[in-house]
Amino acid sequence: VDEGFVPNSQIEQIIEQVTRDRFNLGKAKAEFARTLDQNNAEACKVIIVLCYYAMYHSCRAAVFHVHRNDVDVHEKVGFEIGKIIGKPIEDSLTFWRNTRNEVDYSPYPVFSIPLKDLALKAIDSATFCLSEIENFLKKRGVKL
Repeated sequence: VDEGFVPNSQIEQIIEQVTRDRFNLGKAKAEFARTLDQNNAEACKVIIVLCYYAMYHSCRAAVFHVHRNDVDVHEKVGFEIGKIIGKPIEDSLTFWRNTRNEVDYSPYPVFSIPLKDLALKAIDSATFCLSEIENFLKKRGVKL
């Protein structure tokens, strides 16, 4: 949006709407992940992927709201969210990005815990991340 052609109040409304839409995209992915059968190995893989993207999109929403720039490089979103919210969220996003890559790309994924337990952990991590981002955005005045 070219600031010379749009009033500042309208720019702020657009930024808030995009932030809300991106956050809600992440929230919807987490909600859908919770509906899948955790006793099915393939469903567990999908849960992990959905939970990663729930975290990614919610973090991307916060980064966008702070920087007024849509960062879409996964590693950069993690780095920026670490500066904005804290290292634990950055580390969690990095862990789940790597785990999602393993689940998505390897025909022989290897994990240190059973896949079902990992899927449950992904749901917990996504829930925590979404809660942290939601609190952060609300403190910034975003109506979610």
